[in-house]
Amino acid sequence: MSEMCGRCYDSVDEVFPAPCDEKPEKLKGQPIGQYHCPDCGAMVLAGLPHPDLCRRCITEIMGDKP
Repeated sequence: MSEMCGRCYDSVDEVFPAPCDEKPEKLKGQPIGQYHCPDCGAMVLAGLPHPDLCRRCITEIMGDKP
């Protein structure tokens, strides 16, 4: 069963928790709505958890970071 990456929207075999510092779920009740994660650029929604990402997107945003 394939899953969808929350950043590139590709269908992939596996997604992983985003390594981003941004936590849109903490903004529940704020009049923000949708916005781009400042760490990875994925579209996120205030009040909901950051979407999971594919390995390729994580590699792109993390670069050489551990």
